[in-house]
Amino acid sequence: MRSLASILLVAAVAPAQAQEAPAPDTQPGPASDLGGRLAAQIEYKVKGAARPAWSRQGDWIAYDKRGTDGYSDLYIAKSDFSFDRCLTCDFPNFAEQHAGNADWHPSGRLLVFQSEAPFSYGGEPYPFLAVPGRSRSSALWIVSVDGRDLLQLSGQQENAFPPHSARFSFEGDGLAWSERLASSGTWGDWVIRVATFSSGRSGSRLRNVKSFEPAAQKAFYEVHSFTPDDGGILLSGNLIEGQPIDGLDLYTMRLDNEHVAQLTKSLARWDRFPALAPNGEVAVWSSSETLRMPPRPLSRDDRVAAVELDLWLGALDGSWSRRLTGFNDPLSDEYLGPVMVGPSAWSPAGDAVLTTVTPVNSPEQSDLFLVSLSETFARASPLIQ
Repeated sequence: MRSLASILLVAAVAPAQAQEAPAPDTQPGPASDLGGRLAAQIEYKVKGAARPAWSRQGDWIAYDKRGTDGYSDLYIAKSDFSFDRCLTCDFPNFAEQHAGNADWHPSGRLLVFQSEAPFSYGGEPYPFLAVPGRSRSSALWIVSVDGRDLLQLSGQQENAFPPHSARFSFEGDGLAWSERLASSGTWGDWVIRVATFSSGRSGSRLRNVKSFEPAAQKAFYEVHSFTPDDGGILLSGNLIEGQPIDGLDLYTMRLDNEHVAQLTKSLARWDRFPALAPNGEVAVWSSSETLRMPPRPLSRDDRVAAVELDLWLGALDGSWSRRLTGFNDPLSDEYLGPVMVGPSAWSPAGDAVLTTVTPVNSPEQSDLFLVSLSETFARASPLIQ
């Protein structure tokens, strides 16, 4: 059985080297003490939607949803899904662009999101490869929750690197994202950016932008959140020397010294899209553990670069972990496979996870499912001291 963070706080690797870490515990642990099934109920919620984000206040959920024109737009919905509103549909900036992959500012008044400009593939328009999160030609934007104010933060200017997956700090005064510096290699060469964020009457802006390249090789980085103390970030990537893009793992990186802690270790499996529970001690993530991987290296320019993934839930100290969903398990009641599950978002109460489910063979089609939990993970506590 996998253990998230089985080596967290046991070994830290410096930017230029990778320490050999203890193998994750493969025996059932204290997870059995929780009793019963952790996924109490799974409900279908929103057709054609993906990449959810839950506001800190718990009243709104953001996600991107594909329209009849084939482009994705950013929506917000009441947490009971009784009402939704498009925030980008009326802006001419996104008439022929995708918009989404959003994150809420802790105030609940602003969202950061990325747009993706259309491009051609093999001489023909190929809109799927430009959906939010592909980062082929992207920009970061800030939009107010009422949809009245819009500001471009970065990207889509001459010589600009495409930004990806921006996330606010817990205090709201920081923003972290990654950028693709070059298109060499399977997924390109990436860098992590962290900046001070401010917003006032004169608008929102970024300053004091710092860059981080903690990997021992040219790597893909994807930022998923800050750590609860805002002193580090939670990311996925192929940071270890020789680690292939087909073997993404989860990591934390401290911002003061770039020390990296490896949370999962499985070079032949994908571990991606981690989401911290409100208590900061538990995470849900997407894993291909026990599932099939594609028979060849994944490519960001591949229409079928989707992987069979299900949700796993575990303690960051490695004391327990359990598979949460069975979307790819033919013996499970929720079997839909083959599908890719994630990205995901926690309810602020810590009693539910909203997740994206995407058919592997039709990766342009995604839906949102709500996974209600039999246990609650809501108590706040720091992740790393």
